Amino acid sequence: MNNIIIFLTAFVLFSCKQKEELSIKKNPAEETIISYDIKWVERQISSESKELLQLYISNDEDTLINQRKVFKEKVLDTLESDFYHLEFNRLNTRNKGKLSIPSSLQKKFKNSKESNIWLYLIRFEKDNIDIVEFHSINSTNVDFDFVSEKDILIGMVKEQVEIDTVVNDEKMIRLVESMFVIDNRNKTDNPFISAFIESQ
Repeated sequence: MNNIIIFLTAFVLFSCKQKEELSIKKNPAEETIISYDIKWVERQISSESKELLQLYISNDEDTLINQRKVFKEKVLDTLESDFYHLEFNRLNTRNKGKLSIPSSLQKKFKNSKESNIWLYLIRFEKDNIDIVEFHSINSTNVDFDFVSEKDILIGMVKEQVEIDTVVNDEKMIRLVESMFVIDNRNKTDNPFISAFIESQ
């Protein structure tokens, strides 16, 4: 996988730049492969509220927060949270499932005009890998179904909503975006993390 990480990084850069003008300042060819351990930790916010954080901890101990679930009086507050829910089934050589975003921007911005979700997942085929894309419009879910030799899910999901706004008495459209990296293992070298870092 290390031999093709440069290709993946380039793909991420191109895809993200097409849709949200993300870029990475470093030259992909010069980047070192970074491995991350993934774990959930709990933090008490107050006597009545707490949060669960999904952390990506690199081998040089840098830490990223990917998901955040806020509980108030033991009830999950989706408006204050940022997380996704993954349903995944392995059927022979097919990886099939659904990714939903309960904390969707559509719920946080009720006046949004249109919303899009793009899901990118790595597909393993013998000695090659490529990236498959899934898309949904005006929905908090996106389904996926693809053939892969491995039951590993590595990818990224991006949500984007369009909101009407007024700037200097001129009507305009504002784009609001959120992004998560996707992994179904507790250790990863997910190449989409570099784009995730740039989006923060």
